[in-house]
Amino acid sequence: TSPGFNKANALAIDANGNVYVSQIDPNQVAMFDPKGRLVRTFGDAGPGQFNEQAGFMAIDGAGRVYVGQGPERGDRYGYEVFGPDGAYLGGWGPRGTDDGDITFPTGILLDGKGGLLVGDAGWNGSRPRIDRFKLSPPLLP
Repeated sequence: TSPGFNKANALAIDANGNVYVSQIDPNQVAMFDPKGRLVRTFGDAGPGQFNEQAGFMAIDGAGRVYVGQGPERGDRYGYEVFGPDGAYLGGWGPRGTDDGDITFPTGILLDGKGGLLVGDAGWNGSRPRIDRFKLSPPLLP
């Protein structure tokens, strides 16, 4: 813990050994190099800003970072996607109970075939489930 970094929620490591830590105070992702030095934060300002609980993450071979956020996110996507430089690329999974909706993201796995498996714990009466998504560029190669 250091000033400005509180309440770590999840972590992921990319192919270069960089460590990504999602946080909920502030709602952001912090990227550290393999020696533990802060490289950048993202998701804390502008497009792709997290509304609530930056959480579970996955990183693909191109360095894109997929980050879930909690159920109290309002009209924001369940998963936001950022480029290797932290730039916001887009998102998917509006809050709801229909196919393609994501209520409470609880995990993400890249399947190596251009798809994602996403856990959804449900929230306020919606059913828990695992969904498979096939995304298009720029969210997937």
